[in-house]
Amino acid sequence: MAIPHNISKDHIEKALNEVDPSSIPRRRWSYQYFMEYKGQMLPPKYIISIANKYANGVELESEGFNAIEAKNYLLKLGYPISENKEEFYGELLKFLEQTKTNNLATGDYLPEYQRLTVKVGFGKGNIARVPWVAFLKEPHTVQKGIYPVYLYYKEKGLLVLAYGVSEAYDPPISWDIENAQTIKSFFEEKFSEKPPRYGASMVYQTYDVKNDQLDKEQIESDLNNILNKYYEVLEEKPPSPGSGKVHLSIGKRDIKAIKEYIAGKGYQYHYEEVANFLLSIKTKPFVILAGISGTGKTQLPRKFAEAVGMERDHVIQVPVRPDWTDGSDLLGYTGLDDAFKPKDLTLAIQEATRPDNRNKPFFFLLDEMNLARVEHYFSDFLSVIETREWTNGKGSKIKTDPILRKEILHNATNKDGFDTLTWPDNLYLIGTVNMDETTHAFSRKVLDRANSIEMNEVDLEWIRPEEKSQSSSIKIDNSFFKTEYLGAIDLSEKERDIIRPQFELLKKVNRILEKADLHFAYRVRDEVAFYLTLNKRFELLDPKTAMDFQLVQKVLPRIHGSSERIQSVLVDLLNLLENKDFRTEDVDSAQVFSQMKDSNEFKYPRASKKILFMLKRFDDDRFTSFWL
Repeated sequence: MAIPHNISKDHIEKALNEVDPSSIPRRRWSYQYFMEYKGQMLPPKYIISIANKYANGVELESEGFNAIEAKNYLLKLGYPISENKEEFYGELLKFLEQTKTNNLATGDYLPEYQRLTVKVGFGKGNIARVPWVAFLKEPHTVQKGIYPVYLYYKEKGLLVLAYGVSEAYDPPISWDIENAQTIKSFFEEKFSEKPPRYGASMVYQTYDVKNDQLDKEQIESDLNNILNKYYEVLEEKPPSPGSGKVHLSIGKRDIKAIKEYIAGKGYQYHYEEVANFLLSIKTKPFVILAGISGTGKTQLPRKFAEAVGMERDHVIQVPVRPDWTDGSDLLGYTGLDDAFKPKDLTLAIQEATRPDNRNKPFFFLLDEMNLARVEHYFSDFLSVIETREWTNGKGSKIKTDPILRKEILHNATNKDGFDTLTWPDNLYLIGTVNMDETTHAFSRKVLDRANSIEMNEVDLEWIRPEEKSQSSSIKIDNSFFKTEYLGAIDLSEKERDIIRPQFELLKKVNRILEKADLHFAYRVRDEVAFYLTLNKRFELLDPKTAMDFQLVQKVLPRIHGSSERIQSVLVDLLNLLENKDFRTEDVDSAQVFSQMKDSNEFKYPRASKKILFMLKRFDDDRFTSFWL
């Protein structure tokens, strides 16, 4: 698909006035060409895409044309275009080509990239010669430090982008990466031999130079991701996204900054809670926050939104009423005058769908959502959320079925516009729930479709708030929250292999649940996999901690009942998670509780503590459930 020829300078001007540089999606930033406008360097392809919305009513997908076409089109209209001098793809190709020669000179390579010194070497000796390109920040050197590095193992045709580690002297700091695979381990698995050199460095990405065509965009993206990690470990900020050079990715520093900002407002949440909240939203745009009253369930998303610079009116909070029995109080209804009357959720969808808001996230908070039966008033959303699919391949826009059923609009004279409303990919639904005698329990239909985050931890000691923050800690766009996976097909074989140890545990858990007809199916499987994969990519939580959260949020809420099979299932799960051998028939509760006192030794502390709570409740009442 070429650029439509009817895009005029007037359409470009409208696009330039609409685009907020801080809200441009990460995947739409350019690494090669830039259009300067009011002191900002903007990506030409994105400007063309937005301009087409004014010319032809729809934003162009980036896959339909290339950067050179965008550059030439804008040049023809009289706009100045500059080229990014820090593009590294050409340097990498030059490096690979030079490895084929006997010329080992390194003086003509790019001396600096993204404020980092670029060092090139072609190894020493013959058999052990491993050419490399390293990116260094003072005082780190290849002899003493850590650094991103390309390593080229010519005999294998293997190019490795690695978390480099000095092997001559102990580096002053570490990469702070959990369970990363070393190059030594990678070689032993793939080739059944040790690498000739640099075995202690850790694999970030590999490329088969013999068989693969190196993809420029993928190379640049991978490189900038590992450089972002390097800056994070150095506790420095990468070059500004406004320069078009590096766009921030999600990392531990972001979560710490958000946590500190919220603490500055007087609310205390653990780092793991903040990271888990983000991963849950990024896994699926429906999260439930459960717990006793007053634990900060509503404030977590509200203060999180503040911390990332979301506009105040982009957080919409609606209290649920006990008399809601259908979707009309949330979505709207057709009145006696035959006009459709939109209600809060429909209005929020309209607002999030506006062209100037498409790259900005919105939170829709349903406060005390289980005061009424969720399945009764929320069934339309629960169905629509399962119809999500990519419009043009993974990473493109997400589309769903219409949110308003035809029968709701059947007699409406103003149904145009309402009948095509779908769930936008920048709207995230967060429900808060209290579990007491005044509320309704959740069905599996609801639990399967959300991460249910329990917030019952209470410490009544006074905590001195940190210094008040006057502005958001970081600035984000919708890509910070937008899901990257909709179905199992979106997971690559490499991603599946990375989470295989946790997945084997998940399968064992499901076999235990099956004994009481409580096992889950593909939806839960996939969403647990998405969560674990996202966590591994952004390295926010220890893999075991991430699995612990998922057991509590996606598995244990399914368990409730009064039969001995329920008790047996809980003991089986405890045996599996903590490597115990308690008997599952004629359960000796006293033995279980006496041997499981020290939670500091638990392998999966959140899940195991919850299982013990449920076992104690069963022991006392001959009935148990996840909820208080």
